[in-house]
Amino acid sequence: SQTVTIQKDMKENSNKILEFIDLRKIGLGLSEENASILHYNRGLNYWHSNQKYCSACGSPTKNSNAGHSKICESSTVDPKKCSSHEYYPRINPAVIFLIETKDSDYVLLSRQSKWRKHQYSILAGFVDKAESIEDSVRREAYEEAGVHVDNLIYYGSQPWCFPNSLMMGFYCKINKDPEEIKLIIDYNELEDAGFFHRSFIEKLMTNNINQNSN
Repeated sequence: SQTVTIQKDMKENSNKILEFIDLRKIGLGLSEENASILHYNRGLNYWHSNQKYCSACGSPTKNSNAGHSKICESSTVDPKKCSSHEYYPRINPAVIFLIETKDSDYVLLSRQSKWRKHQYSILAGFVDKAESIEDSVRREAYEEAGVHVDNLIYYGSQPWCFPNSLMMGFYCKINKDPEEIKLIIDYNELEDAGFFHRSFIEKLMTNNINQNSN
């Protein structure tokens, strides 16, 4: 069973120096089951640390439903003092999207100044109020890189517990060649952005996999 396996691992590693590691650093090496459990725990712990007080009256909250919800202590003692409802973990919807050029050979990547050196990613952002996820993609693409995107195709979703998002992924296109596109980068959000050829990205990913396997 899983319990026996965990106890065996703990016994084998009892004489080793153990340390806490950022989940983002080991996420790709986890099984789907373990990744799901750890993401759930991280998201729930973050919510507990930020929902200590009732937002209606300021009284402390206490756990309910085995820690899966919280209720205001005042509302349980005197409902007239606070009629706040039960609190549940908050989830912030966000979009992440791959922008391709006309021939699909180039993709747009960007980086933030706080990231590790040479780290780039596709664009992403939070969904605004009264906004569809498709409109969020279009808005974020224009706000951060000054580009208009078309042909949006939904890819899938993934929980993202850093700290409490649900990421929804899209493919989209700019129906132009890279040399025809003028990026207008929002330097308040991004440090750099540009188009990268698929072969270059594939080479980098292959090198990174080989280094990690050695």
